[in-house]
Amino acid sequence: MAITDPILSVLTPDDFKDYFESDFDYAIISDIKITRAFLEANSLINTSLFSDNDSLTIAFYYLSAHCIVSKYKASNAGLNSVGSNIINSKSVDNVSASYSIPEAYLQRPVFNSYAKTDYGLRYLEMVIPRLVGNVGSVLGTTQP
Repeated sequence: MAITDPILSVLTPDDFKDYFESDFDYAIISDIKITRAFLEANSLINTSLFSDNDSLTIAFYYLSAHCIVSKYKASNAGLNSVGSNIINSKSVDNVSASYSIPEAYLQRPVFNSYAKTDYGLRYLEMVIPRLVGNVGSVLGTTQP
């Protein structure tokens, strides 16, 4: 299996490491694991949603990071992105925070799965606005 999109096919694990410089322990997350995440993300991403290469690349990186965290957090590989943006309530001493999953994510199982990591949430922030259709009307008539 190979990535066929010309923009995504040239991305390397080193590019991913540069983008997420301090997010991962690259002694645990090897180049092979990043490449596998690229392949998985490639099967999930709809490249036609992105009109420019930079947005596509960034979305792909976040989706790949989501795939890495989703796969390896269950094995306690030292990955701590657990969707902290969806925490309903958290407090330490006099400081508290409360977050929840937006209703749009809860109603769609696919969105809900991305909401389980911070990287997936960031990916959703990029994708959801692109899923809303734009409608325009044109004045005209038909010919008999």
